[in-house]
Amino acid sequence: AGCAAGGASVLAQKRGAQVTAVDVAANSVTVARTRLPGADLQVASVGALPFADDSFDAVLCVNVIQFVPDTASGLADLVRVTKPGGKLSVAIFGAPEQVDENAVFTAITDLLGTPDAQFPEYRFSKPGMLTSLLTEAGLSDVAMAEVNTPFIYADADIGWRGQRSAGSIQEAMHKVGADKVEAAVKGAFAQFARPDGSIHMDNIMWYATGTK
Repeated sequence: AGCAAGGASVLAQKRGAQVTAVDVAANSVTVARTRLPGADLQVASVGALPFADDSFDAVLCVNVIQFVPDTASGLADLVRVTKPGGKLSVAIFGAPEQVDENAVFTAITDLLGTPDAQFPEYRFSKPGMLTSLLTEAGLSDVAMAEVNTPFIYADADIGWRGQRSAGSIQEAMHKVGADKVEAAVKGAFAQFARPDGSIHMDNIMWYATGTK
């Protein structure tokens, strides 16, 4: 749910899953379809999923729930389409100090002159908060864990291409122009550059998984 260009869906398909995926951005779904032959990909949002109750053995929502305006309704929709006994797993960025991508967020706030801005990426990145959300949504046996999800780019140009579709970056581009935002993002990349010019950013993700 919120598949973007299909990265996690590709991994699931390679593990043998029959994949159904949605994203609110039609252009992202178009890209995902090129990567996921045989999968059912649709344009839809969390909170208005076009599926019957109890449809899926497992539901995965990565780095999305913090952007859903009505969190409770969004989670209820994810639970609704999960089969009884099935699993729902929700992932978010960890605390800012665990996330190298935070350098990009900081560069954007500096560019916009809003140093106290709170990025929605960290909306639920407080200890125990994600677990509570899933428990309140009616799931049982909710367990929390974390994993490093490095962003690795061959060079800064590819890194910019990979990040420019993010909502926060798009918003900044609308306010001050793409050139200024590109320069700020690439400036943030510099501290993570390897001798060969590649960019390697470590990012801890927190994820909670519960049973319906």
